Amino acid sequence: MCNKLSVNILRETLGFGSEGRILEQTWQKEFYRIGTQVLRRNHFLSPEVGSVFGCEGKIDFYVDKLDWAI
Repeated sequence: MCNKLSVNILRETLGFGSEGRILEQTWQKEFYRIGTQVLRRNHFLSPEVGSVFGCEGKIDFYVDKLDWAI
């Protein structure tokens, strides 16, 4: 999956924090973009679903049918 990271998207992003690091939200959006390509129509990738499962922490992504929480 890491091989599919878009160098252009990450290079040209304006989503940098005060320390010059790429913001977590930028990484999450890129992960979602790639994840939907890899999973295709076989699975559904849901972002920001921690509250749906009653979690105190965060679940950035959930993959249905596989029951993966990332």
